[in-house]
Amino acid sequence: MPQTAEEYYTNKENHGNYQYIPISQVIDSISIEAESDNDSYLKGIPRHLFIKYAVDGVREMNFSGNGDTLGLELSIGDDLQMILPQDYVDYTEVFVIGEDCKLYLLDYNSSINSSPTYLQDHKYAIVFDSEGDEIELDGNNIYNKLYTRYEFAGNFYNYSKQSNIDTSKLSKHGEFLIDKKRGVIGFSSNLRGKNIVLRYISDGLQQKNIDGDKISVHKHLKNALEHYIYLRAIERRRNVPEREKQRANKKYKTAKHKAAILLKDINSHRIAKAMRSVFKPNKF
Repeated sequence: MPQTAEEYYTNKENHGNYQYIPISQVIDSISIEAESDNDSYLKGIPRHLFIKYAVDGVREMNFSGNGDTLGLELSIGDDLQMILPQDYVDYTEVFVIGEDCKLYLLDYNSSINSSPTYLQDHKYAIVFDSEGDEIELDGNNIYNKLYTRYEFAGNFYNYSKQSNIDTSKLSKHGEFLIDKKRGVIGFSSNLRGKNIVLRYISDGLQQKNIDGDKISVHKHLKNALEHYIYLRAIERRRNVPEREKQRANKKYKTAKHKAAILLKDINSHRIAKAMRSVFKPNKF
């Protein structure tokens, strides 16, 4: 049943949710259509497969850049590390919260070492375990030796401009490195005890929504998800002509492309605002 305006505004839990629909609603629609049409290629496919294809579709579309951008604030302890969220796909921005409660952008530093070290004997030969695999240790990486950021005087950047010093490789507020293999973000030493905000792309399958009936999808992605489920459902069925499979693939890609454009939410006001923040008039 559609949500009324009163239900939306009077229930705090509904705020912002009207733009989303549960994938169970999409699956119900497809199941009803499949069972009511005797000529449907989806006839006889069990509901649990539709659920699987729907969950795969949400993940696939989010990994391709159509996912929700979420924010997470955490304090950084003495180990200078933050565990990546369970639904993490990729980061968009990482900030430190200043004393003025404003967000200050941190710099990604690929020179921060997160590589493991192989155990070696006194002749520098690699030591193997009983299974014949290398034994990994934390040597000079961030898990064993914290990354120290060089500190500069508060007026350093003003001095550097006057002296034509290249500061492009220097971090003003701090640095970080993302180690996807271990699922950790490592930070520079000046960020110990600071509050960090991670903005990241979610796969849409947050821990609280692992249940297929509770996963939701943005309304702009509904059509693309329906085409994805149909494509996955028929791609291995022998009674479906190859021409129909190609048509389904094309319709899915078209629907996903249209959804991506809608979700970008680009308008002239935002572009103008962004341009004003980047290009500042010169003062003479």
